[in-house]
Amino acid sequence: MATAEGARVLVLGGTGFLGASLLAPLCARGYRVRVYSRRGRPDTGAVPGVEYLAGDIADRERLRRAVAGTAYVAHFADATLPQTAEADPQTDLLANLAAAWGLLTLCAEAGTRRLLYCSSGGTVYGVPRALPVPETAVPAPISSYGLIKHAVESAVRFFCARNGLEHVIFRPSNVYGPGQSPFRPQGLVAVAMLRALRGEPVAVYGDGSVVRDYLYIDDFAEFFLRCLEGAPTGVTVNVGSGEGRSVGDVLAGVGRALGRPVAIERRPARGFDVPANYLDIGLARALYGWTPRVRLEEGLRRTAEAFAARFGGEGQATE
Repeated sequence: MATAEGARVLVLGGTGFLGASLLAPLCARGYRVRVYSRRGRPDTGAVPGVEYLAGDIADRERLRRAVAGTAYVAHFADATLPQTAEADPQTDLLANLAAAWGLLTLCAEAGTRRLLYCSSGGTVYGVPRALPVPETAVPAPISSYGLIKHAVESAVRFFCARNGLEHVIFRPSNVYGPGQSPFRPQGLVAVAMLRALRGEPVAVYGDGSVVRDYLYIDDFAEFFLRCLEGAPTGVTVNVGSGEGRSVGDVLAGVGRALGRPVAIERRPARGFDVPANYLDIGLARALYGWTPRVRLEEGLRRTAEAFAARFGGEGQATE
């Protein structure tokens, strides 16, 4: 697999959980790495050699400067989470589409070679007709977040086909791991880890039977590197574990990893939660030779060790 040593990679949203996981591996492969995010340079955990720029994805002039001279652009900079998208879907849809179109235009102007867009394997498909869900399934999102992701996907395909820009759209499942923030309303594993350390209950919507696909962060980063460096492009690819686990099973696994039970607070089921979703990852294997290596139990063990180091005995942050 050839590496474009010395090429610049721009990671939009590179201080978030997914984007930040890519920075050190990219640097290790000889890329020049630039991050553009609202946060700019993080207070802790900045990766040596990475250029950090602060700005909003809707700020066209700042974004233009960030895109300049980049061979690859990785787009992780969503303005919304599933919960916030539900609150005001029209505003979120228009904002994300406008930002994506502006980014695509700037990439074309700057001569960017390839755009990689992070969509959502857990929400774009809606209620699957069959499991595991293949990329050929017709997207039918039942949440505003899924609708927004699918709309941006369509914009990427349309623009890139018209303007000769290489692209890869990847649809990750529920990615988890040591660096994930437990202070956001997204990410069952991280939230459950911290609340269990604090002796607090974890909110479970419904009876805990909702099934999702959980992928360890190192496996996600390996997939990204392969589709960044490899062929083909112009594709949409699932990236997940290929198996489903219920919320109840995951919480039980968190308890075993931490050596303490996880208390549960039952809440009513939510209308935008798909009952079951896990992804067919055969295409990722066929195109890029990628297969996830870290099983859920091992990933939870690694995450539990990291959370024990990050947070004190009562769950207070030590970082």
